[in-house]
Amino acid sequence: MTMDIGDFVAARKAELAAWGKYVVDTVAPPISTFLKVPAAFRVKDVVSARAKQLKKGYSKPETEMTDLVGARFVVLTSNDLTPVQHCIRNNSVWICNSTRDPVFESILDPTSFVYQSHHYEVRPKEPFTLPDITIQPDICCEIQVRTLLQHAYAELTHDTFYKPDQTVPSHAERLVARSMALMETTDELLCRALEAVAKANQPVADLTALAHEITSNLGHTESSSLIRAITGEFKELVMPTAADDLRDFTKQKPYVLERIRERQGTGLFGFPAAALVGYWVAGQLESGAQSRWPLAGSHAEFDQMLVDLGIAETTY
Repeated sequence: MTMDIGDFVAARKAELAAWGKYVVDTVAPPISTFLKVPAAFRVKDVVSARAKQLKKGYSKPETEMTDLVGARFVVLTSNDLTPVQHCIRNNSVWICNSTRDPVFESILDPTSFVYQSHHYEVRPKEPFTLPDITIQPDICCEIQVRTLLQHAYAELTHDTFYKPDQTVPSHAERLVARSMALMETTDELLCRALEAVAKANQPVADLTALAHEITSNLGHTESSSLIRAITGEFKELVMPTAADDLRDFTKQKPYVLERIRERQGTGLFGFPAAALVGYWVAGQLESGAQSRWPLAGSHAEFDQMLVDLGIAETTY
């Protein structure tokens, strides 16, 4: 006899919710910078579960209905999908099964433009105990991973175009297909634009990473925004070799790090990596840098840097 899926959901709602929450809490933190919609899970309500069972006629709905609990992760562009997928696929607690891959689907049918979303089913490898409940291996969480454009498309069309009880004229289906084609094109163009920007800014990224590395023993205070402000003004110095130039500068003038250490916590010197870049800029230009210094609240510190480098005479 087929189990009443509503009774199953009601009886194991706490277990379903605990598994969905665990999946979200596990995947979301390491990829939080990529998420553009808060990661969330939901447990299918009893009425919806029974309605789906009536439509589908599952013989074992408790295992065949894989979306009794679902989680969703939404990123900006398709370039951001990979880190999320990596977290889902490479987890020691669960067994992961990919059930939908839009890239593979487009290879099989390159002329089709329909709903796109990566789908995964994850189940515990063995009974998994949380503080107040044990998750059994028969509990499945369906995970959807999609871009913001794909999410907008899904939200718009789910209740209108993909329900069997709706009448959708052929010209409306054509319009929706055209919109997905446009979204796919938009995603590709945005990815290419972002890649071009990243490539153009790679010297700054390399310089910033090295500055943080060199000053790590002085206490790590995030300085990226300050470094971008400095390099934005002195663009002529940020060549592909900028990181190598900074490394050479530090080796040639090791006392610079000692000066930063001595003044640590004072204004700009409270941001060791940015202070190091400031010294480097002063040393590269020697003259004219003072009038162009972009950090209005740290002219005194920059004056000290010029004195340390022997570019200006002491005024104190």
